[in-house]
Amino acid sequence: MTNLPDKIDFNSSELSLAFSMKNNDLFNMLLPLDRVHNGIFPIFREYAALRMSISRKLPSQIQGTIARSDLDEDTKSKLDPIIADMNSLLFHGHETCTRTFKEADEVMALLPRELEKNFGTKMSWEPYKNQEKI
Repeated sequence: MTNLPDKIDFNSSELSLAFSMKNNDLFNMLLPLDRVHNGIFPIFREYAALRMSISRKLPSQIQGTIARSDLDEDTKSKLDPIIADMNSLLFHGHETCTRTFKEADEVMALLPRELEKNFGTKMSWEPYKNQEKI
């Protein structure tokens, strides 16, 4: 499993700055993003732990970056509940990441205009254009 992104924690100064811009929509969209972002990590940690537990139990033949294990019916039936849990975690993780990405992209679309209007700070942001790929 690849490295997880860094944790985000908005501090009181950052939230105060956002609140001072008097754009309630922006503030309300921004407020939960750090907790939502950080809440994704346990999903992927659990997935990685389940995957590792399966990998350690199975003999496999490795060719390059591909590992292959042949399963008999008994082994497969024992692993099916774990695999179902992994699929559920991936589905939930994908849904959460997609929603969080879209919410963060909406915040970033509003933020440059508000920073310039309130503080004269120029910032550019180009929204992600391939939404259908997420």
